[in-house]
Amino acid sequence: MSDRFARFSECLLVGMFTALFSLPVVSAFAAFTAACTMLREERPAGPGTYVRCLAEVLRSGPLVLIVPPLVLLVLVADAVAVGSGVPGAPVLATITVLAGAAAVPFGLRAAARWRPGRRWPQVARAAATDLLHGVRESLLLLLATVMAIVVAVAVPITALLLPGLLAFGAVAVDLAGRDRGPGMVT
Repeated sequence: MSDRFARFSECLLVGMFTALFSLPVVSAFAAFTAACTMLREERPAGPGTYVRCLAEVLRSGPLVLIVPPLVLLVLVADAVAVGSGVPGAPVLATITVLAGAAAVPFGLRAAARWRPGRRWPQVARAAATDLLHGVRESLLLLLATVMAIVVAVAVPITALLLPGLLAFGAVAVDLAGRDRGPGMVT
C-alpha cells in the first residue's frame, strides 16, 4: 500500500512542477511531456530531476514550443469567432469542437510517447496512429481531461496537482497500447 501512496504522491508533486513550468503558456506542452517522461521512467520526483527532464524535452527541437501553442491559438480564435457570430458559426463551432476533441488526446498521447532522442515528427506520426487505432483509449483521455477541467473549475487549487494525474493517465494508456501493438514505433 505504501508503494501505491508513494506513486500517487509522485504524481501530485510532478503535477505541481508541471503547473509551475506551464505558467508561460508556450512551455506547457514541454512541461507536460517532462511529467510523462518522469512518471514513465520512474525518475525520482524532485525539482532538480524535473528541470533536467524538461531540459531534455526542450533539446528535442523547437516544435515542442511552437506547434502546441499555435494549435491552442487557432482553437481559441475559432471559439472567439463563433462567439462573435461570424457567418457559418454553427458549422465552425462543430469543426472547432471536433478539432479540440481530437487535439487533446493526440497531445496527451504524443507527450506520453516521446522519448529522449526522438524527433517530434516521428512522435506525432505514432501518436496519430494511436489516436486512430485506440479510439476507446483516446476517448478515456478526453474524458479525463474534461473531468480535470471540471475539478479545477470547482476547486481551483487542484489545478496545481491535476497535470500529474493526467500525465500518469496518458503514460498508462501509452503503455497499455504498446502491449497491444498498433502504432508501436520504437
